[in-house]
Order: sequence, then C-alpha cells, then structure tokens
Amino acid sequence: MIFKIYRIKKIIILIFLQLFLFQISLSETIKQFNIEGNDRVAKETIIMFSSLEIGDEIDDFTLNEALKKLYYTNYFKEVELNFKNQSVNIKVIENPIIQSVIVKGIKKDSINSQVTELTKKIEKYPFVENKVNDQIKTLKNLLRSYGYYFADLQTSITFNDNNTVDLIYNFELGEVAKIKKINFIGNRIFNDTILRNIIISEETKFWKFITRNKFLDVNRINADVNRLNNYYKNRGYYDVIIKSTTAIINEKNQFELIFNINAGNKYYFDKIEFANFDKINKNSLKKFEKDFKNLKGKKYSKKKINNLINDINN
Repeated sequence: MIFKIYRIKKIIILIFLQLFLFQISLSETIKQFNIEGNDRVAKETIIMFSSLEIGDEIDDFTLNEALKKLYYTNYFKEVELNFKNQSVNIKVIENPIIQSVIVKGIKKDSINSQVTELTKKIEKYPFVENKVNDQIKTLKNLLRSYGYYFADLQTSITFNDNNTVDLIYNFELGEVAKIKKINFIGNRIFNDTILRNIIISEETKFWKFITRNKFLDVNRINADVNRLNNYYKNRGYYDVIIKSTTAIINEKNQFELIFNINAGNKYYFDKIEFANFDKINKNSLKKFEKDFKNLKGKKYSKKKINNLINDINN
C-alpha cells in the first residue's frame, strides 16, 4: 500500500514538472525583431504598432494580439508574424496610399464643396475597401439631404507605380426627389395643421424655392418622428407610436410622406415612488415631492418630469 502511494506521488510530481517545463517552452523572451516588406512604414513604427518590446515574454496569445494590432492600423494588406530563435519576425505587404480623390459629375458649388471636404479626409491615408465603402454611404446621405434620393455613385481606382492610388468618384445625381404631400393617418388626435407645424419636412410649393426641407431626406424624417414623439408625450400620450413611410406618387420623383400615428391612451399624474432615494439629497427630494404635488391630476408631460429631475441634479 505504501509502495502504491509512493508511485502515485512520484507520477504527480513528474506530471507537474512536465507541465512546468512545457509552460516555460511556450513562454520565451524577445531578443530581437526582424522586419521585412516595409517601404513607407518604418521598422520602429511597426514594432510600436505591435506593442511588443525586447525583453517581453511571448507566447501564442501575445503573438495573436500583436497580429491583430498590426492589421487594425489599416497600413497593411497582409501580415505574417512568427517567433523563432528568440526573434520576432514580421513580414508585411503595405496597403497603397490614397494619393488623390477626384470628384466628377457635381456642378453645383454648394454640394461640390461639401463633397470635396468629405473626400479630402481620406487622402494620404491607406486605401482600405471598407473605409471607402463607409465614405460612399456618407456621400449618398449628404446627397439625399439635398433631395438627390436616386443619385448613383460609381467608384474607379487608378493604381500608380509608387504604391499609391487615385480614387475617382463619378456621380449621376438624377432628378431631385421632392415631397408632394404630407399625410398623417391613424389615431392621431391632433389635426394636420398642428402636426405640420411640429415637423421640419415641408410640402413642395412653387414659392418655396430656398428651403431644403421640401426635399426627401431620411435624417430629416427621423428628426420629424422624434419631434412628434416629444409633442405627444408632453401632452399625456406616454405610449404613442409613430411610424413613417414614403411612396412614389408620380413620374417626377415626387413623394408622399406618411406619418402613421397611434396616440394610445392619455395619462395623468397621480402618485410618485422613489427607488434608491438614499442616494439623493434630502432637501432636493423634499423639493421634488413638493413640486410634484402641483402636477397631480394634470396630464402627463415628459418635459415637466425632466425639468424636475434637472432641479434635483443641479
């Protein structure tokens, strides 16, 4: 029995020593760096990007993290990284640099200046396809704010000898999309005149030749929905639901903008209960309770609640 126990202890000790030695073999110390393939990006910069330093202990996890960091910089199309004979070996292929962005197809100065301002932001930076796609989305949203809802944007790339590219944006603006009619449907409670005065979007009229609010714009419509939400919630309709839809109604790219409103029930202030009130200043709490008593029986208002909360925070 004693012999068996001794054998078990001996086996455990041997396994522990093997695991210990295995961990040491996986974690070694960096003595030097070997960088290949870099042209514009200096060796020291690549090492800095990797967050590795001479004297660091290194293992597979550390190598993987360094690889991710190098890719995240967007300066490299490909990165190979390994550790051998106490040397971190990094081989890169650099992404080309965007030398210039050329804009075609936009004649209107006010739009062209904004498009140029946006496109200049990626000049002299690495050419990365997903970054260019993000900019294309931004440019299309900008054009929509001017009413060019159906604008087409074609992108072409010219590769230069010095590992740079010229990026060409070719715009086909098309016709301006205008709002012909604005309708409010559903359980809306308030009449069209009141609701039209709340939103920013406007119907196209011959005398409205300056305003851009007559053009169909997703961002502006979202702002309209928020304004309508606030209007209803400040008048007791806590559960209001507002949806917006658009539909082409003629061949001239003129739209009908529809707001579908379900006002729901009207709510009134009754009583108030506090949670975690021990964290609130007692004097502020008393003031809140006193001011809230004046609201009892009155219609719910999001704005009035926010004003009372601001008084406590201040």
